[in-house]
Amino acid sequence: MKRRVGLVFLVLCAIGGVAALTAQKSPPKQDAGKSKRFLEAGERFESEGKDAEAEAAYSEAVALGAANANAWRARGRLRMMLNRLPDAQADLDQALTLNPDDGEAWLLRGDLNAAMGNSAKAVADYTRAIAAGQEKAQIYNARGVEYVKLGQHQNGIDDLTKGIKLRLDNPAPYKDRGVALALLGKYRDAVEDYDRAIALKPDYWEAVMERGYAYGQLGNFEKSIADMDAVVKAKPDSDKALTLRGASKQRLGQHAEAVADFTAAIRLQPNNKHTYLARATSFVELKELDRALADRSAALKLDPSDAELYVVRGGTYHLLGEHEKGLADRGEAIKLNPNYAEAFYARGSAHLLLGDFERATSDLKESLRLKPALMEAKSLLSMAEEKLAAAKAPVEPPAPAVVAAAPAPPAPVETPVAAPIPVAVPTPTPAPVAVTPKPVPVPAAPAVVPAPVVGKLSAEAYNALGRKLIQESSYQRAVDVLSEAIKLDPNYVLALNARGFAYMLLRKYPEAKADLDKAIELRPGYANAYLTRAGLRSRMGDKKGADEDRAKQLSLSGK
Repeated sequence: MKRRVGLVFLVLCAIGGVAALTAQKSPPKQDAGKSKRFLEAGERFESEGKDAEAEAAYSEAVALGAANANAWRARGRLRMMLNRLPDAQADLDQALTLNPDDGEAWLLRGDLNAAMGNSAKAVADYTRAIAAGQEKAQIYNARGVEYVKLGQHQNGIDDLTKGIKLRLDNPAPYKDRGVALALLGKYRDAVEDYDRAIALKPDYWEAVMERGYAYGQLGNFEKSIADMDAVVKAKPDSDKALTLRGASKQRLGQHAEAVADFTAAIRLQPNNKHTYLARATSFVELKELDRALADRSAALKLDPSDAELYVVRGGTYHLLGEHEKGLADRGEAIKLNPNYAEAFYARGSAHLLLGDFERATSDLKESLRLKPALMEAKSLLSMAEEKLAAAKAPVEPPAPAVVAAAPAPPAPVETPVAAPIPVAVPTPTPAPVAVTPKPVPVPAAPAVVPAPVVGKLSAEAYNALGRKLIQESSYQRAVDVLSEAIKLDPNYVLALNARGFAYMLLRKYPEAKADLDKAIELRPGYANAYLTRAGLRSRMGDKKGADEDRAKQLSLSGK
């Protein structure tokens, strides 16, 4: 009976401990035995789900035993679970001050720092926990994830591998290691890890979504879409899965379906600028330029400080024939970022195709000063300088007796569209997908500016111009220009591969296959040609051939 009364008294003290403490003018007398009993009572309350009573008991334990490191740690753990992170941090700091060898406290503070976004501090704390003897899969997995967040991908992979070896039945580290491998571009290895995670947990939708991303990066858009279909069916409110599925459909040329996915994603998350940009790309492909302009303007409204968005919207203005607005947008991009080489390149390209060769030359030179490796700018600068020199050269009067035949009019420029957007790069934790199109200069509408006159350019210059036109999705014009390169050099592998890609996007599959077969025949070690042909064979329904080409491409690229 006395024992029961004592227990009731202890519980009452635990519940009222905090109030009693605050009412006292001086700290209570230290009593290690009572401190230990209050700690045990708090643990009992916590096991019963009575968090308020547990915290009161732990507070009494701390008040009666200021040197009781276990009590400080217990209260810090509870406060962390209650999401009172600053209070939890203060408690854990005190626990570690009292006992620097407490591996469990280091682990808890590592988890706390990870929750607060302090990845570097979390890594340091997990390292101390391991040094204190906490050789647990949990710690290696947690530290591995934080390494990945810090961009130290290989360190993350090494830790996650250790965690997996310590516990083989946990699907999470397989998924997290797959993410790290994908960030290193090792997509096939990433798929293998995602497969293991999904085998352990078939409804692990985060792993299914990341696997779908990796399939997209490998060019297997059909498998990517299948994975996203499964995620959307299970989690119809996943804007990320909808966006990634839309991006894969976009790469397959299914632009109406892509727009539907992007629209659904925007309804769920209306503040993601990247989804508006992705949908705008498909609108351009569908020749719905006003809607593309509206989406790019919406993206700019969400982030008016993004210079790249001005470059992209400027291209849309050029497509609509509103060249002054297009040039103004490129100028605004340069104001926001005077060191943005691609903005000078975009504006210079627009000046070139509008016939302002002097300004084109100036902008293209500046883009190369800022970024000497910008190969597209080198080729266009050569063209701009030739045009400028020709425009300044004196024109000799024709001989009186000779009348030159009028040249045939140049072919009209096919209206270009923005490049399809790749699937977004994954992150260790689910995050809104970041899908930003590569800024490309956009030529003027054909009613205003004729097609660039074919002059005495090199095969390399034609190849660079053709690839630029592919970036702008002006595929037929790209075929015409790349054909000029191939006329000058019939064995020009890069131009054959590029023309094959353009033919494929025009759905001229026999012509595409002929170009790609020849490119591979001329250079059997050209990995990119195998990747392009894999995409072509997939479109033609040749799954076996596509898989063979992808395997060959991966073996050549070392992935």
